[in-house]
Amino acid sequence: MTHNIKSKINRCKIAFSTNAFINYPLDTALDKISRCGYCAVEILADVPHGFELIKNPRSAGKIISVLNSSGLKISNINANTAIGLLNLPAGSSGFEPSLSNPDESVRKKRIRFTADVIDLALDLGADTISITTGTKSDTLIKKEQMDFFYASLDEILKIAEKKKIYVGIEPEPGLLIGSTDEAATAVQKYNSPYFGINWDAGHAESNSENLSFAIDKFGRYFFNLHIEDIKNKVHYHLIPGEGDINFKSLFYNLSCLKYDKYITVELYTYKDNPEYAAKKALDYLLGLEF
Repeated sequence: MTHNIKSKINRCKIAFSTNAFINYPLDTALDKISRCGYCAVEILADVPHGFELIKNPRSAGKIISVLNSSGLKISNINANTAIGLLNLPAGSSGFEPSLSNPDESVRKKRIRFTADVIDLALDLGADTISITTGTKSDTLIKKEQMDFFYASLDEILKIAEKKKIYVGIEPEPGLLIGSTDEAATAVQKYNSPYFGINWDAGHAESNSENLSFAIDKFGRYFFNLHIEDIKNKVHYHLIPGEGDINFKSLFYNLSCLKYDKYITVELYTYKDNPEYAAKKALDYLLGLEF
């Protein structure tokens, strides 16, 4: 970097995901995130947070009240997983039922859930939700599985465009869409203003992608950013500053892009001490100059 003018991250554009607070009900998680100093929050759509609101929409009023009293804005509704549909406990791993599952009934179940998340976003005043494809199949070739995903996406985007909610596909190592360029290919296929990328810098780092190149080439598609640190390319979310990602370079590249949407810290790996992780991450990020 050869610039001379130093910049800092806008605190109001830094959010924290409630998926680190799955040991708490959503209203408590929101309160704790606000007390950690955040201006914005990403809400997990799965158990035990958004899923409970979808089951009982009347309870949304309480959450809206907490959001209003705390001043928290919503960066994103994270619908990447839907384990609640399988009656699994919070914190369980897995991406089923997925939008790319070869079983049509399974896909329809996930489509209905995603439609409910879009309605939840409307109820809470959020603009954006994120989704994933599901894992790669052992029995289908990629094109076949992508066709299933696209069929699901056709239905989801009809709903999203009608209700003016932005949908970001999140690439993740090991999933059907696992890299930034694969996500961009899907976005370009639709050419919809309501379909973009929920980009996770840690996932790109785990894939050995060039982060600066990814931002420069595909950043115009980014609807929301997930950030965490990564060590030795291992996909395990660390507090920013504790791994290998050059965040000064990352944020400088974002500033060149004039990225003005949210930067969401995602540290679900710290569910046993989420407040510590949230505070340490925020302190680190606010101290950066780039």
